[in-house]
Amino acid sequence: MEINTRTIFYIYITLVFVSVVAFAFIKCKYNINSFDQYLYIEHNENTTPMDWVKFVLTHFIVQFVFGFVFTLDTFYEMFAKTILLEIALVQIKNCSVTQLGDMNSAFLSIIVGMVSFYIGGYVQALIFPNKSKKH
Repeated sequence: MEINTRTIFYIYITLVFVSVVAFAFIKCKYNINSFDQYLYIEHNENTTPMDWVKFVLTHFIVQFVFGFVFTLDTFYEMFAKTILLEIALVQIKNCSVTQLGDMNSAFLSIIVGMVSFYIGGYVQALIFPNKSKKH
């Protein structure tokens, strides 16, 4: 039985949307900031090298796995999702819909995420050359 990765990808997109709404509710209504260290990076004198490592590695590993699972066939959809998600996360950071926050961590997330997604998809195509159609 062949698994249709595109169908799974759209289920994943739906789950991301639901998760972002739930995350916004938890963060803004109950002021729970447990995930902030993985989702945002501050550009100030208090930021340690370990904060940078944690932020970049989290994004790299997650997006690499997604690239491997969803293949390069979904690269453009993932790129659009990543941009929209990162903008939403910037808005959620300060619990403000009208005030656009600092986009530096969003830009870094998009770049690291898409490069690692591509690498994951490329590795997947090398291991399973008949699974992915695009390179």
